[in-house]
Amino acid sequence: MAHGAPPRYKYLVIKNEDFDPTWPENGVHISVFDCAENPAPGSFDGRPLFHLIDYGPAALQYIKRQIWNINLSEDLTGTGCKYFPVSLDPGRLFDGRVDLNRLCLVLKLANCNAAVRDVVGVALDDEIEDLIAEFSATAGPFTTLAYHY
Repeated sequence: MAHGAPPRYKYLVIKNEDFDPTWPENGVHISVFDCAENPAPGSFDGRPLFHLIDYGPAALQYIKRQIWNINLSEDLTGTGCKYFPVSLDPGRLFDGRVDLNRLCLVLKLANCNAAVRDVVGVALDDEIEDLIAEFSATAGPFTTLAYHY
């Protein structure tokens, strides 16, 4: 770990600037902000994550890659922690409709070893990671975001 404890939250602002349905790395702008508190305004926690299903498969793959990259950070090395998506705030057009080329996503730091231990009774190891990966491969695209990291 480079400089103390990693921030508890990350706030991702993602914009598909070219409106490219393939969501290419060079056509999407992402800003990542470290936050000590939940960055969702006031008591608003954003829309539930199942609203990610509104976004296409290419968008979901892009989001998964970004979270994967965040979780590869040296700040998390040896901590047993990873960031997981907890809420979504989709982009809005001027008339209030959802803009599926923009979104804000809140990630929360969690100790994945403790989370898995609480569910299955043992600490995270290679066998359990394989089971999670197998489940993720057969689950819908929005359910895999919380398991692939």
